[in-house]
Amino acid sequence: AQRQNSMTVDSNPDAVSTLQQADQFLEQVCASVDVDLLPGAMDPVTLALPQQPIYSGLLPRASRYPTLNCVTNPYWCRIQNRL
Repeated sequence: AQRQNSMTVDSNPDAVSTLQQADQFLEQVCASVDVDLLPGAMDPVTLALPQQPIYSGLLPRASRYPTLNCVTNPYWCRIQNRL
């Protein structure tokens, strides 16, 4: 009996298309502002908390910008000196 491999992003055309669309969108946004990108329940990371950052290699266009910050979930940050 053959053992089935778990699905990878490369083997799922819908996932590849979705990541490409997200990458294009984030590229446009990161060209103008800082973006803190944290993973959620449907992202390609573990569901156990704390979730590790989304691998920037999945977003090759957006990750060229230093304004893209892939962060953990949960994530703490300051906005105008407030937590």
